[in-house]
Amino acid sequence: MTSATLPLRSRHASGLDAASRELHALHREMLIASGEAHGHVRTSVSNLVAACTEPDQASRAAAALLRIGAVHPARAIVILARPDDAKRMEADVSLHGGDASQPTIELVRLEVGGEPSYHLTGIVAPLLIPDMPVYLWVLGAPPLRQAFSADTVELTERIIVDSGAYDDSAATLALIAGEQHRFGDGLHLADLAWERTAPWREMTAQAFDPVGSRPFLRDITTLTVRCAGERASTEAWLLAGWMASRLSWPASGWPRVDVAADGAQAEDDAGALIEVRVEAARDGRTATVHGRRGGDCLHTSVAIEDAASQRTVSLRQQDDATLISRLMADATDASIYAAAVASAVDLSRRAA
Repeated sequence: MTSATLPLRSRHASGLDAASRELHALHREMLIASGEAHGHVRTSVSNLVAACTEPDQASRAAAALLRIGAVHPARAIVILARPDDAKRMEADVSLHGGDASQPTIELVRLEVGGEPSYHLTGIVAPLLIPDMPVYLWVLGAPPLRQAFSADTVELTERIIVDSGAYDDSAATLALIAGEQHRFGDGLHLADLAWERTAPWREMTAQAFDPVGSRPFLRDITTLTVRCAGERASTEAWLLAGWMASRLSWPASGWPRVDVAADGAQAEDDAGALIEVRVEAARDGRTATVHGRRGGDCLHTSVAIEDAASQRTVSLRQQDDATLISRLMADATDASIYAAAVASAVDLSRRAA
């Protein structure tokens, strides 16, 4: 993905009206400089909004949104909400990208203090480009406090969360399951933790695609999921929940499910999946599907009785910008994710 560019022009403003005026002025300056004072700057096809509570999150979000904007030209708005600070609203606005004949990324960085920081939609709405989809990325907000307000759900094309970013996986998944039940089809949710499990779900499904292995799906005896770090991660529970929901557990009977961390100290890799093992037995025959991460690769082995096969595939890039771009470009099956979340909640409660 194209890296973020330095701003072509940048301004500071106080308040939403001033931020809008400065954006207009920056566009005007760019057109005059290019000799196209009566033209228009080619810009956004969407609104990308990131809601943050810490300065480092805001910096990370701005860098990621600029990378995304290089592929999906956008008006990017990064909100740093500081409810415990004095009431204020300061904005930095900038244009990034090409000249007047090329797509340009608009970036608005808002720092909001005091009580207004609780009113996400009120802050965002005046800055949005009308009739363009709105994608909201929530980083580190108090357990998804504003992501599931009725106004936010109505405003957004999709709400993007990372359920793996919260300390209590079980509580976070239970909250998501409750909101999915409350809003039904009206909630369009994307989860970066779920997206990170995609290669593992594909590996498992493909292992049972052949005619010889497919019957074992109904006779799984053990599912083992391991992740990096010191606690079972949301990704691990989501993968187990996906298996349970797709195979109609417990209606078809509960196998032994073991979801755990490897206990090793981990920083950047904490919570990442490292191993999945599925064991099955049918009519005196056994089958084992085993996937293990090694560096940037996923190594898979499938053994049915004496027959065995192996496969190695490269793991996809998993950084924020790549994952969000993928979610914007590809339609996701919300019903599969919702079912996986619900089953993950059941499994985590059984294990408690």
